[in-house]
Amino acid sequence: MAREKALAVGAIKPGENVLACDTIITVGLRVIHKSRTPEDQKKVMRLLSGRNHRVVSAVCLLKKDGRLVERVVSTRLSMKRMSEQEINDYVASNEWVGVCGYKIEGILAGYVKNMVGSFTGVVGLPLYETRNILSGAGIK
Repeated sequence: MAREKALAVGAIKPGENVLACDTIITVGLRVIHKSRTPEDQKKVMRLLSGRNHRVVSAVCLLKKDGRLVERVVSTRLSMKRMSEQEINDYVASNEWVGVCGYKIEGILAGYVKNMVGSFTGVVGLPLYETRNILSGAGIK
């Protein structure tokens, strides 16, 4: 998806450097999609509760010359088992609206038992990898 986003913008802005990113959450082989309703989000939280999952962020730079540079960052997280009240409270906070799964930089951070990988990748833009891509392309 990051590549598709970069190519779409590149078609509108030819000859420009275009940076795009996209993030997904996976539980096993299942991809979590953005919830449309509070009930959908409660189902997502029940699925994540007490389980390990991955957050995968892809960064794509479409360079001025048309070449693509891409990186994918995978972060493994373990969630505490959440009570139904904790799930209801999280969903009522509306922090999840507009994002895939949850926002790690908000209330839900208190439910993450362990994380191996990139915190900024979980936020949605892996800064280390992005900086390296831009630096390698001569963009400061």
